[in-house]
Amino acid sequence: MKVTNTVLTMFGKGVVTLPKSFRDRYKTKYFIAQEVAGGMLIQPLVFKEPKVTFRNNKKEIGLSFNPGVEAKQLLKEFKQINGEV
Repeated sequence: MKVTNTVLTMFGKGVVTLPKSFRDRYKTKYFIAQEVAGGMLIQPLVFKEPKVTFRNNKKEIGLSFNPGVEAKQLLKEFKQINGEV
């Protein structure tokens, strides 16, 4: 892939808008900004499939999920946990 350099402008309280071509190419609303030697690296965070995980052990009880999980899927997971499904 050809390396593309684009100047981004920060607005207001630190908001930076990615060019539409980048947003369209990566099809995600989530990005990771990482400080690296000499600057900052911004990478798209793309999940192959939404994942929901339930934990119930002596230390914790919880439901965690990655971005992109739809409300319907979360509701289904809650119902399964409660024995409703």
